[in-house]
Amino acid sequence: MAMAVLQFRRCLFSKSNSPFLNLRRINKVEKCPEGYIRVPDVFDREVFKRNWKSPTGKTINFVLAHPKDFDMLSQFWAEEFIRTNNMCRHLGITYPDFESMASATIDKVFKQGDALMAFWGDRLVSTFLLLYHDASEFPELFGDELPGNPNPVLRIKDDYADDIASMPFTPKVNRCAALLTTVQSQTGKFLPSGVEKLGIFEAIVVHPELQKDGIGAAITNAGEKIIEKRGVTNLIAIGVANYSTRITHKIGFETLFKFYFKDFKENGKPVFYDLFDGSEYVCVLHRAVGKE
Repeated sequence: MAMAVLQFRRCLFSKSNSPFLNLRRINKVEKCPEGYIRVPDVFDREVFKRNWKSPTGKTINFVLAHPKDFDMLSQFWAEEFIRTNNMCRHLGITYPDFESMASATIDKVFKQGDALMAFWGDRLVSTFLLLYHDASEFPELFGDELPGNPNPVLRIKDDYADDIASMPFTPKVNRCAALLTTVQSQTGKFLPSGVEKLGIFEAIVVHPELQKDGIGAAITNAGEKIIEKRGVTNLIAIGVANYSTRITHKIGFETLFKFYFKDFKENGKPVFYDLFDGSEYVCVLHRAVGKE
């Protein structure tokens, strides 16, 4: 089973700004019989870490994705993400459902962040998506609820049907996008003052055959080094699964606030309930760079 360690969303996915989203279809890459996307020219990209050895003896190379990797990266991330993410599984989201959100996400990453890819030989086995925002972008992200609020209060609506309907994706994916947009839009006021450049952990996925090779931790460590190079001062992560929240706490993040699934209602009924992993809330976490 693929590992969707973290699910984070940075875009405000409303129809009003959908012209700025890349909603194109993904040109799917044919996989080999063993189920891998194989790439013959791995080292044509910027190599970030070479010849890392997994606990089972596999040699893994970490490279930065290039825009030419758009289709491959979008496909891999979408397929592995929906396989294990608790909200996607609850709603029965399929690849065709998720395709437009995946393409929009990868498009944003290439414009405003970094995508790390891990290869076992020529096999793509993991990705880590990162996004960056300067303080000048905070009003667009958070409105007037900016960092440094001494008494931040989480606002909860009675119903989110209109928010869901305003999303530009498929109906099932719109429910996920609306919840994550709701959470992200309120994150700013919970951040400390003095945030100069914000990094957002989008998502890590690992191929199901390499779940016990420590690649998730290794690619996270590589991502941390990239973040420092980019001048990021603070990090946020939005965890929707118990496991991802525990992992994020272990690498030094602290909880900013929780948004309970029971409070996210569509036409009076909770959208997410009885999730397979027992998760009860979305957890928004924060860490100052350099502190673990």
